[in-house]
Amino acid sequence: MVRSPKLTLITKKIISVLFFCLIAAIGLSLNSGYAQDDFNAKQVPDANECGVSETPSYSAFIEAPSGVYDVYARLGKRGQSAAATGYETTIQGTCRTIGTAALTANSWQKVGELNNSDGTVEAVTLASEALNSLPDANRPTVMLISRDDPVCQPTDECRVKINGASGYVRAAGTLLNEDSLHVVRVVDPSKDTIKQVEYYVGTTLAYKLPDLKPFDLRYIPGGKHEIARVITYSSKQKVILPQNVEQGITDGFRNYLFTLSSSNKVLMLVLGLLSIGLIVSLTVLKVGRLLYKRRMWKVNHGEIVEPAPESTLAPAENMQQGAVNPVFTPDPPAWHRAVRAALPYLALLIVALVLIVTVNAKIFQIYQTDGVSMQSTLKTGDQLVVNKLGKSWAGLNGNEYVPKRGEIIVIHKPQSTEDIPGMKSETKKLYIVKRVLGLPGEHVIVKDGKITIYNEANENGFNPDEGARWSSSMRRDTGEDLDIELGASEIFVAGDNRPESVDSRYNGPIETKEVIGNAVIRIWPLRKISNL
Repeated sequence: MVRSPKLTLITKKIISVLFFCLIAAIGLSLNSGYAQDDFNAKQVPDANECGVSETPSYSAFIEAPSGVYDVYARLGKRGQSAAATGYETTIQGTCRTIGTAALTANSWQKVGELNNSDGTVEAVTLASEALNSLPDANRPTVMLISRDDPVCQPTDECRVKINGASGYVRAAGTLLNEDSLHVVRVVDPSKDTIKQVEYYVGTTLAYKLPDLKPFDLRYIPGGKHEIARVITYSSKQKVILPQNVEQGITDGFRNYLFTLSSSNKVLMLVLGLLSIGLIVSLTVLKVGRLLYKRRMWKVNHGEIVEPAPESTLAPAENMQQGAVNPVFTPDPPAWHRAVRAALPYLALLIVALVLIVTVNAKIFQIYQTDGVSMQSTLKTGDQLVVNKLGKSWAGLNGNEYVPKRGEIIVIHKPQSTEDIPGMKSETKKLYIVKRVLGLPGEHVIVKDGKITIYNEANENGFNPDEGARWSSSMRRDTGEDLDIELGASEIFVAGDNRPESVDSRYNGPIETKEVIGNAVIRIWPLRKISNL
C-alpha cells in the first residue's frame, strides 16, 4: 500500500512556529490587565455664588417643576459627620438659604425647604468645612421630596415598593466633569418609565436588561451573597432592590462554565468556532474516508474499471489471485490531506485556549500598575504576577477568601450603584492595587494620618506600619480622620504613598469578595524582579 506523501520537515517547522506565536500572543493578551492605584481622582470643591467662597461646597443644576419641596441630604462617606448648609440659586442669580443640618452617611437628614413656586430655582449648593477632603466617589447627595406628592418619608432610606419588592431611592449620579453634587427629585415609580435595570452581585455589575426580571442565579457563585437590582428611570432617579441570597447555583462545574462564558464572550466565541471547525473537519474526514473506501472496493472488485498509474501498483505479492485489476490505493485528494494535516494543530489550539482561560481565571494573572499611590514600592509600568489560587481554593470549599495583613492585593474597582449608567467604570472592568492593613472584624481608627488597629489580640491597638517591611519606602500623610468597625467580610486597604492614595481612608472598607488575588512577584522591569 502506497501512503500519501507527508508534509516536509521545513513546512512543519514553519507551521509550528506560527502556531506557538499565536498561542503566545493570545496568552499575553489574556493574562494581562491594568491595576490602577486609585479609586477616583480627588476634586477640590468649587466656590459658589452664595457668599461662601471660603467654605468648601458642591453645587448642581436641578430640573424641578414648580412647587414646594422638602430637602434632605446625606454624606457619602461611612463614619463621617458634618454640619452643612444648603442654598438654592435662582435663574436671576439670587441666593436663598434652605437650612442647616448635622449630616451623616447613615441616614437622611432634613435640611429645610426649597420653594420653587415660581419655577426660577436653577441650582442647589451644599457647603461645609468637612467637604474639603471628600473625593468624588463620596460626594453628598441631596433629595427633593414634593410636598404635594410625598413618595416617602426618608429616614435611613427613602423606601418604596416595586412589584411587591422593597427598595429605596438613590441619586442617579453626576459626571466628574459636570455637576459635582448628587441630586435626586423623587418621582413615584408607578408614574415613571424604566430605562434599564442593572443586576449587581455585591458591588460588581453582573449584567443589564431593559426591564425588571428576577435575578438570574447563574451569575451568583455558591455561598451567601448580597445582590441588588438597580432600576434607572426616565426621570434619572434610581431605585435599588436589595436581596440576600443564601446559596447560588450549587453545580460548581456548570456555574463555572456559565461564568466563564459570560465574562469572556469574545474568547468563548473564538473557542466555539474552533470547536465547530474541529467537529466539521472530523466529520468531513470520516465521510470522505468512507466514500474513498467504498470506491476502492468497487475498483478492486471490478465494478469500476480504473487503470492504476504505475506508481500506485501494489507489489506482485499483494496481487489477488484471479482478480481482474490489481489492488491499488491511489492518493487521497489534496483537500483531504490538507484537512488531516491541520487537525492536530487545531486540536492543540483548542486545548491551549482552554488551559490559558483556566490559568487566567483561577490560578494567576499578570497586571500592570498605573499610577503613583503605591510609590515607591510600585511604579507605573511595573508588571505583577497576581496569585488567584488562594481565592479559587477558598471558593471551592465554600469559604470567603481573606488576604493576609501586609499583602499587596489587586481588587475590583468599587462601582457605586449611584454611578450614571454607561460610564466607563461600568462598561469595562477596572482594578486597583493596594496594601491590606485591617482585617475583618477589626476596629480601625485614623487620626492625623496614623492608622491604629484594635482586635482581640491587641486591645490597646497597634500601628500596622510600624516595623513593617514597607515602612521605609512609604510616604506618610497627616490628613483624614476616621473611626470605623470592619464587618465580617470587610478589609481596610491603603496605598504606600499615602498623600497621593485614595483608599479606605476615603472610600471606606473593601468587601473581601472584590479581591482578585495577592501580588507575589514583580516580573518587569527585569532589573527590578523581586518578591512582594
